[in-house]
Amino acid sequence: STHWGQHLLVCGSEPLLGSWNVKKGLLLKPLHQGDELIWSGSLPVPNGFGFEYSYYVVDDGRNILRWEAGKKRKLILPNGVQDGEFVELHDLWQVLIFASLYRSLFVCVDVGGC
Repeated sequence: STHWGQHLLVCGSEPLLGSWNVKKGLLLKPLHQGDELIWSGSLPVPNGFGFEYSYYVVDDGRNILRWEAGKKRKLILPNGVQDGEFVELHDLWQVLIFASLYRSLFVCVDVGGC
């Protein structure tokens, strides 16, 4: 979720996505579909294009407010994609719901003893 004045941005390993410089990443545009807010963006890429990327919530100055948890995402276009062809990518924000379970307090939870 975002608040007024916040934006979703994708930043990645390739110059088209900022080369990991969030200030140069691709700002996504919000679109309401029913009760859901869908963020979208597009950019032209060459055949065989591949990269790593992550999502960030930024303010109007592209200052990072938060970023998604987990490993960096990877995308490699499938073989057979022609120049000028559109490819849609659907993602969900990665959240570490159980991050607290990995702390030492919860390492041993066996009822019979560890």
